[in-house]
Amino acid sequence: MSLRQFATTCCAERKISQALGLFCGVVCLFLGSRAEVRGDETWIWQDVGSVGLPGVSSYDGSTDTFTLQGSGAGVSGTADGFHFDYFPVSGNIEIIARIASQTNTSNYAQAGLMIRSSLSATSSHALIAVSPANGVNFSWRAVSGQAGNTTLGPAIKAPTWVRLVRSGSTLAGYQSSDGVAWTLVGQISASLDDVAYAGFAVSSHDDESLSTAVFDHVTVLTNVPQRNPLLKLWLRADVNVSLDGMGKVMRWEDQSGNGNDVFQNTISSQPTYQTAAFYGQPVLHFNGSSQFLTGLATANLKASNVTLMAVYRLTAHGNSPKIIALPYFSSGWTSPFTAWDLSADTSTNGKPAVGMTIGANHFENSTMLTALNTPYLLIGTFDGNMRYIFLNGLLMGSGLNPGSISYGSATSFNIGGDPVGDFLNGDIAEILVYNQGLSDDDRHALEAYFFQKYGVGNQPAVAAPSLSIQTGTYSDNQLMALNAPAGSVLYYTTDGSTPTNNSTRYTSPITISTTTTFKAVATRLGYGNSPVTTAIITIDNATTGVVRQGLQLWLKADALATANGAGIGQWADQSGNGNDVTQTNTGNQP
Repeated sequence: MSLRQFATTCCAERKISQALGLFCGVVCLFLGSRAEVRGDETWIWQDVGSVGLPGVSSYDGSTDTFTLQGSGAGVSGTADGFHFDYFPVSGNIEIIARIASQTNTSNYAQAGLMIRSSLSATSSHALIAVSPANGVNFSWRAVSGQAGNTTLGPAIKAPTWVRLVRSGSTLAGYQSSDGVAWTLVGQISASLDDVAYAGFAVSSHDDESLSTAVFDHVTVLTNVPQRNPLLKLWLRADVNVSLDGMGKVMRWEDQSGNGNDVFQNTISSQPTYQTAAFYGQPVLHFNGSSQFLTGLATANLKASNVTLMAVYRLTAHGNSPKIIALPYFSSGWTSPFTAWDLSADTSTNGKPAVGMTIGANHFENSTMLTALNTPYLLIGTFDGNMRYIFLNGLLMGSGLNPGSISYGSATSFNIGGDPVGDFLNGDIAEILVYNQGLSDDDRHALEAYFFQKYGVGNQPAVAAPSLSIQTGTYSDNQLMALNAPAGSVLYYTTDGSTPTNNSTRYTSPITISTTTTFKAVATRLGYGNSPVTTAIITIDNATTGVVRQGLQLWLKADALATANGAGIGQWADQSGNGNDVTQTNTGNQP
């Protein structure tokens, strides 16, 4: 998501989350760190390791520009010294930025993007950075405390674009001259902590000077699709689109690692490239009459199960225009059959809708119509038995598919149409193809990525955390453990207040020794916060005589949450098993 808006400052609110290093107020003043909320991320800045002069960071919301000043020897050897402007993150992440300028305090001054396990000077990390006289380099420390390493990149200096990607255990750094065509500088396999720290790093390589670096065109994406054996095609309009001198698209490079690039050699059939088309992101525009791209229908695209995803918008209606399609011809037929496709504009009662084809069985959306000039996220999935179609995160329908996918003699697949028609009049921003039907959790993670990047669909919420101790009456101390949904971070309170990202972060079980109203929430970048999970833990030594073994239900009138005289809608079970009794009909409430 582009960081277009400077929302507020953390230190003004004296936020504290010690486990994540969010020190504000007096702690901020003494440690020299500050925090600001920019976009969805809470950014914190501080010096890491030994530095001669304290660094400083600032952010201009009107221009979406970050300015960092830092000293320190830099990121190398067994210990680092630099200025860091960062935010905590879990899971896959991608950061893109243009390093607009860098002052030359030393040939070895550094300015770039970093992710590291901890704020220790000896932490494992990866850094893609530029220097005044030594080009763009990828530096890393695979194991905390060991010596760092560097892969040399192109011999250029600022201004230049850099990109840092964490995908599973793979950390990769890229460089670009235009923010579209990217060159891999280096990558490693390293196991960072689940909650890591990512952001901007600046060092002067001179403890008597501050090096100043300016970053703009910043994009932070979480829940980024991970390269894995199931992902077979990944086309992104913001990465590696090859253009001719007239802005026509000649090749769109596959980012899945499978080499399933799409291309068009005929000039009149080449779509055009448009920057900042919607939500600040570029798109490929197809004219609806002659433009399309073609790729080879390799074996890895011919799976028995498939999930198709696309972010697109129509600028004019058409006759079942194809976003992506894999057709094939049979002997004696002049029109192609379809193995699978996503159609942007099928007809339902003469009105525009979306559709997916799986073999000879076509499923159309008939419950939500689509509009022109409006971005949509369209997902079609087939698990070998059932087919489902989702529009902007909402299930539009499902059906039993009575047959398997036939690929016949298919040799190619198409984007935006095909040689015999079905041309798309509109824009495509991104396409993904998996060779299986995705689980709800996997689909929600991708929906979070698309929502954050393009503002399409609905932001999914994290599932509520589970508690090891439920509401109940206990005779002695209890150890409360929390279980977090994958990729999330937990925060809790013990005073009955609603937990937020600024509450205490859960890291290990908590001893509860007095009667406590315990509340917990799960958070994850790109997702909405989970519902709050609550447990009222009553510690009453006088109940020692109540045998807990085998106890399944315990209702006590003195443990009601509703005041005397009011209707009782819920009577909380005190056995700790959650067997509450309820009555929603007010006329039947005691």
